[in-house]
Amino acid sequence: MPIPNIVVMGTGMAGFGAAHRLHGEGITPVMYDKNAYHGGHTASFRYDSGFLFDVEPHISLPKIRASKSGRR
Repeated sequence: MPIPNIVVMGTGMAGFGAAHRLHGEGITPVMYDKNAYHGGHTASFRYDSGFLFDVEPHISLPKIRASKSGRR
């Protein structure tokens, strides 16, 4: 059986998760990212001054209306 050619777009948490899952199935994907660095929102950058900055993931939570009784 031929090995499929699979490309994973993005090297953030989801991209590395997908690549890891594929690797567990015996498939070695090729990963691409639009940035010159890998890690997506989990990347860190160290400046010449010694400061380290983390990009960090974004979290979006939907607005939920709840009354005092707990019903929506």
